Amino acid sequence: MINRWLHSLSSYCFLFGISLCVYTLPHAAYSQQRATIDSAQAVLDTLTGASRAKALIFLAEEIRPVVPDSSLYYAREAKTVAQAYGLDREYGMADVHIGFAYFTKGDNASATTSFQKAMKWGTQKEINEVLAYAHYGLGMTGGVTGNLMEAMEHYQNSQALFGSLEEGEMLLLITSNLGNLFYSQKDYATAYGYFLKAYQQQNELGVSSAHALLNLGTTAGALDSVAEGIVYLHQALEEFTEENNQHRIAWTKSVLGSMYRMTDSLAKAEVYYREAEALAHTFDGQQILGICWTGLSLVYYQKGQLAEAYTYGQKGFEMATATQRAGLIGEAMRSLIEIQKARGNYADALDLAERRAKLNDSIVSNENFRATVRRESEFAAQHRVDSVTYAQQVERLAYQNRVRKQQWGLWAIGGGLFCCGLVILLQIRFSRLRQRSADEIALKNQMLQESNEEIEQQRDHLDKANSIKDRIFSVIAHDLRSPLNTLQSMLELFVLAPELDKQQRNEMIGQVGNRVNSLLYTLDNLLKWSITQMEGSLELQPQGIDLETIANETMEFHQDMSMHKGVTLAVDLPASLPMLWVDIDALRLVLRNLVGNALKFTSQSGKVSILAETTGKHIKVLVTDTGVGMDADTRDGIFGPGVTSKLGTNNEKGTGLGLVLSQEFIERSGGSIGVESALGIGSTFWFLLPVAPVETNTQTELASSLP
Repeated sequence: MINRWLHSLSSYCFLFGISLCVYTLPHAAYSQQRATIDSAQAVLDTLTGASRAKALIFLAEEIRPVVPDSSLYYAREAKTVAQAYGLDREYGMADVHIGFAYFTKGDNASATTSFQKAMKWGTQKEINEVLAYAHYGLGMTGGVTGNLMEAMEHYQNSQALFGSLEEGEMLLLITSNLGNLFYSQKDYATAYGYFLKAYQQQNELGVSSAHALLNLGTTAGALDSVAEGIVYLHQALEEFTEENNQHRIAWTKSVLGSMYRMTDSLAKAEVYYREAEALAHTFDGQQILGICWTGLSLVYYQKGQLAEAYTYGQKGFEMATATQRAGLIGEAMRSLIEIQKARGNYADALDLAERRAKLNDSIVSNENFRATVRRESEFAAQHRVDSVTYAQQVERLAYQNRVRKQQWGLWAIGGGLFCCGLVILLQIRFSRLRQRSADEIALKNQMLQESNEEIEQQRDHLDKANSIKDRIFSVIAHDLRSPLNTLQSMLELFVLAPELDKQQRNEMIGQVGNRVNSLLYTLDNLLKWSITQMEGSLELQPQGIDLETIANETMEFHQDMSMHKGVTLAVDLPASLPMLWVDIDALRLVLRNLVGNALKFTSQSGKVSILAETTGKHIKVLVTDTGVGMDADTRDGIFGPGVTSKLGTNNEKGTGLGLVLSQEFIERSGGSIGVESALGIGSTFWFLLPVAPVETNTQTELASSLP
């Protein structure tokens, strides 16, 4: 289990390193370039025209990794100068560097807009350099936002353009970024191939190969080739040391600590973590400190030094929280959970487990969202391919028409008057051919239109299915998974803590029972809602139903929850109440949802009641409570579109499906539903249902009168 944690920590370390420098050339040289930047700024005011625009672009490029806001200013100024002097190349490159500055600031939307402007300008002016950098920038933004197909397409276009320009360093960056794309999708084998190619390109260019070695080492570790990864990392460390790149030295040592920890070389792991920690303090490397402290907590945990393990685990968790890196926070919390268990602090371990489960839920939701974006990107890419194919077919037919026209024109000129009759016949034939071609084009247009309509229909179906699926997954992830994680933690405490007395065990058993009832209640709502959404309808079978029987059954179902909260349940129905004409399962579900909601928002010593009265040919059923009530805005919008849920008085959670299902079943049963509420006083949910036919009530009265 510890090795699995460390593997996750190593993967997080790699992705953090990528976020720092993947998309720029190795930038340890910034301090060495400071003098050049200062010189350019000093002479900037003396320059005009093309010289000033180029100097501004140079400053924007050089200063971007450290001060992106200044880079953005210089790039915008360069665009203004280029526009004033009609400098096409500098105008397009200014948009490129505006995009790079936004990307460095983390504003991917603005970066994408700037790169698209640059690509449009480069296409219009036929400037391959601007096009190459614009495609490269769009590949970066696509990779960060999860549009992998789009990112791959832009990188390939950029690769072809830079190849024609013989830009070796940019080809190297593209190779590295493609490796990062596959690594982010956990396709480590393909990522390793790209990193190896980047290493070879760096050697061919005669530049430092330290970054490629760092990537190769981390990827080898992800492929369980830890020994090979350690060799690569030591080579990278040597090159970073020669470059005096303190940040990269600290980073590589933290990864080496994780690698040695995976091989149970605890002494070496501790040494490298300590050295990385010392270096990180010199440049405020908060995320590296979080990684080192979490790694040291695992080292001390395995050594059995629980006090030291807890100290460093807590420091790692605090630093991870400060940096807001979800992956590192999760690893720090996981180490603290096991350390607290080993120390016998089961309550703290349970609290951490619940917090970590919520964090995992947010990560899973994000992954689901990214998967949806990736599928839409693939669909859009396929649609573009289909459109290009159709355009090529139309162009081919038009070209064929032009060729035929030229051929027949030459025949007409060469034949002269002698071939006048023949020309007339040929023109007739040509007209027929043209009509046939036009018919073919019209037919293909019709076929393409029908194909597009079919694709749109399929997309609508896919969007609807994805929406239903995402809602189901969301309920499973948030409202089923978290209670199950809590149940698991309770059961682990129940088994691992024999010192608990009988009262404590009985309390835990009661809590487990409440959790199980809540899960059953949630599953029932989810099942009914899924059937209505996926199949379009749920067949109802109305019959004569005695409301008192179902009302008492509902109160008995919620008895444990009411006792736990200290809330009184009551059924107060008229003695001569007619029978309802409704599907029994639908009535049972509606009453359980309304009573459950009433209990959820009623505090201790409160009361929940089921009442009824006859109104003409309908029976009005009321579920009243003395709970917190609702304000006017909440009350007026509670039966509106969408699914919402709020925490109860004891922080109870719900799916938000109960009222949606209740409204749907009541209206399909020929009734209506509403609510009356005042904040701080309580709420009354009511619904109207038809009275059962006379013969049904008569039969019931006769049956009840028999001895």
